[in-house]
Amino acid sequence: MEAFEKTEEKVALDRFRTRNRDLFEKDDPRLFLHLGIVLSLLAFSTALVVTTNQLVAKILLGCWNAFLWFSLVNVTIHHHHTHHNAAGNPWAGRFLDLLYRVAVPNAPKRRSRYTRAHLNHHTRPFHETDVDHYYGKTRYLKMTRSPWTRLIYFLELTFVGGHVPGWEDDRYMNQVPLEEWNQRDYEKVKEGERKKALRLSLVQWGLFGISLPWVPALAWGWAFPILLVKNWAHFLGQFQHYDDRLEHPARSVWNRTKTYHFPAWVNYLVGGEISGHFLHHLFPELPYYNVEPTRQRFLRDPDLEKLFATY
Repeated sequence: MEAFEKTEEKVALDRFRTRNRDLFEKDDPRLFLHLGIVLSLLAFSTALVVTTNQLVAKILLGCWNAFLWFSLVNVTIHHHHTHHNAAGNPWAGRFLDLLYRVAVPNAPKRRSRYTRAHLNHHTRPFHETDVDHYYGKTRYLKMTRSPWTRLIYFLELTFVGGHVPGWEDDRYMNQVPLEEWNQRDYEKVKEGERKKALRLSLVQWGLFGISLPWVPALAWGWAFPILLVKNWAHFLGQFQHYDDRLEHPARSVWNRTKTYHFPAWVNYLVGGEISGHFLHHLFPELPYYNVEPTRQRFLRDPDLEKLFATY
């Protein structure tokens, strides 16, 4: 029965791809339309956060700006460098290379580590070698057992960045052969990384506080949203992989990815990664700016929605 279901799923996906070839073609005007909207919104809201005197407005706008920065990170390291599903022409690719170096610190190490880990995640989701996602799932289960640990977990993800890759994390995933990645060794790495992340976050937030009276424009316009990018990266990047039973064994590899109900325009801004992450797993080569229109066509077919869309 399982083999039949997998065959049925593959036939359905091939049929959808054949009928919607236009969605799988790279389109640089669409790429730059998306980037133009995101960068324009970021410039406008950054100007607002710098000029307003209302503290609540600064905090809310800073969270919004963090979302926009995350969109640029997602476009560059995830789609452009890892899946090569963004730019069609070389000059467009060079622009994304430049944007990547602005959006992602420590770019070379981050890129090599992320590319290896993420492509392995697509090939073998939650396999023993899919160490970072497996670690995230295990820690999620451990830290959501009580209201107190849930609060600690929220603070860890939002303000501390305990899941953000650090130097030892990069070293492990860049230097250890992929087939030797395992949960025991990775847990040892992350145990030390969590402690370092706490100390580093105290320094970063301390510098943010010190900079407020001296360079408030830089503090609110850049530092605050950058400190919160990890919030978006881990709340969206980690939890969208968990269905209600956390990768139920009855599900095939085609339909293990969870997705969220969000307005189409929000999903579009972040490159389809909120309401359409399941499609990214089904079609990794799909240009990111086409994920939202693909999702809308996909869900018009009740058979496809039943087979693949888990909310």
